[in-house]
Amino acid sequence: ESVRVGTELAIAEMLANGIVSFSDMYMFEDIVAEAALSTGIKANLSRSIVSFTDDDPAKDFRVAESLRLVSDYHGADDGRLRVDMSLHAEYTNTERMSRYVAELAKEKGLGVQVHVSETEKEHLEAMARRGGKTPTEFFCDCGLFDVPTTAAHCVWASENDMCIFAEKGVSVAHNPVSNLKLGSGVMPLRKMLDMGVNVTLGTDGAASNNNL
Repeated sequence: ESVRVGTELAIAEMLANGIVSFSDMYMFEDIVAEAALSTGIKANLSRSIVSFTDDDPAKDFRVAESLRLVSDYHGADDGRLRVDMSLHAEYTNTERMSRYVAELAKEKGLGVQVHVSETEKEHLEAMARRGGKTPTEFFCDCGLFDVPTTAAHCVWASENDMCIFAEKGVSVAHNPVSNLKLGSGVMPLRKMLDMGVNVTLGTDGAASNNNL
């Protein structure tokens, strides 16, 4: 119920400011979908997936919820709603899950949403954990960018990361207010644009932004 009311308020705020389409990564996405359908807005919805053990991804309840969301809402109301697969981030997922979600998205013709290099700590710890690979390089190796992908934040993306974004057609969701509020840093916007990266504007949600 809280998610329904919060989503309706968020949609009202977005529509009042001329925002007619949004991408969302959260839980209770069926509730978000129903709110979007009832208000007329367009939405790309994804159920956030996290994994910390090498258990079979096919048996994960989050994956099951994602697939149910695809079955119930992908293409709803003449395509006004689209459902993406989702990995929360590199530091919240195993390689096995990352590769599984990439294959699932490819198999079903879906896009992907993921958080990438939001903080310096996240970026550096990933490199230490993944044999020198950045989160972007890791996800690229997993095949995640072989489908249309929206990568949120990318504040600490390296030059090679930006080359990958441009080459693979990854859309970067720039969240400037959130990044400044949390002290995450400033994304190299000008450099990304000059390198041909498609950059979009996001908020990362009201909890880390205060408004939409």
